[in-house]
Amino acid sequence: MSSGHGGGGSAIRTILVFVAGVVLALPLGLYFGASERQASQPAACNCSARKPLGVGTSQVATVPPATVERADPSTGSAADAPTNFTFHEASAVGVLRENYFKRAGCEQQIVEIFKHVLGSAAPPRMVADIGMNSGYYSLLSASLGARVISFELQSHCVKLVTRLLHDKNPHLVPYISILNVGLGTPAAVAVPNNTCSGYFGSAGVPGVDAPRVVNATADGTTGFVNTSIVDPAMVLSTWTDHVYTLVKIDTEGAEADILAHLLPLIQAGRIQHLVAEVIPRQWRKRASSRPAGLEALQRVTALSRRALLLHDATPYLFEKKRKVSLPYITGGKGELWSGFELEDLLRDRTRQFAGCNIWWSFVDAGEGDAAAS
Repeated sequence: MSSGHGGGGSAIRTILVFVAGVVLALPLGLYFGASERQASQPAACNCSARKPLGVGTSQVATVPPATVERADPSTGSAADAPTNFTFHEASAVGVLRENYFKRAGCEQQIVEIFKHVLGSAAPPRMVADIGMNSGYYSLLSASLGARVISFELQSHCVKLVTRLLHDKNPHLVPYISILNVGLGTPAAVAVPNNTCSGYFGSAGVPGVDAPRVVNATADGTTGFVNTSIVDPAMVLSTWTDHVYTLVKIDTEGAEADILAHLLPLIQAGRIQHLVAEVIPRQWRKRASSRPAGLEALQRVTALSRRALLLHDATPYLFEKKRKVSLPYITGGKGELWSGFELEDLLRDRTRQFAGCNIWWSFVDAGEGDAAAS
């Protein structure tokens, strides 16, 4: 939901962002490195003595996430794994409610993808949640036995999810690391410190010196805080040593810029599955452009073994696509498409002021080719 790229900054600020990325990368590498050395069984590792980035200093007893059933390789059915986490209550400021992920067709499909991929993958399972927002997919991943690193520009989202982890989900604290940064072309930006909006960044993200409208919430909180957008290669140095089972990007237009920066990691085989929301009309506001975004998507697709277009509430009006089905995808009436041309897709989404979600698999998805409907 919104942890991508925004307005510019001076050369000095860019250097500062670069330095910040290097500083963040070191403890991250130590955190994951220590975890892997100490745990032969990732679901039962003892990480409570270490402080995951961004989730405070309290130590909690390590309680393994819910046991995940493996998918049946003969049917490809997703593991029907229980999730053992508590989401935000209705009083949380500006966050999406849990029923949104159970009601919206595309979100239902993404939840099903997470359960299938993480239920089918051999350990260690690792997830990167880029644009964490309310934290639903971070908590879902951790509850399914994965280690998660989450990125979010909105400082208030980070505060809310940190509180949710410690107050309601202490058993998941050792499995989730949160960084209050965005990924993409380096920049110093300002974000409101009183909201956790699912649409943050759709109009761009202001630089630290840009004029801003300050709105107060009911409790009187106002103002902005400065944060950074950093190159993934600087923050995620451990990606050269680890394979990420699943990466999710939901950044309200910053995905084109982020995907371009992730290409070396995809080429190196460090990402197995990638789900990204694509909103081409917003790319020019988020450090990219229509031509650059199309090229990034084409290169990602060329590297993939399969690319599937997920259901969207705004129907696709272009013809060159093939409807397929997977037994474990039931959300959105099970609608999935393959064989689509990216140029047709981007033209359609731009004309309709809409977005979409694409699921790329860079490894065998386990169920063979999706069946044509």
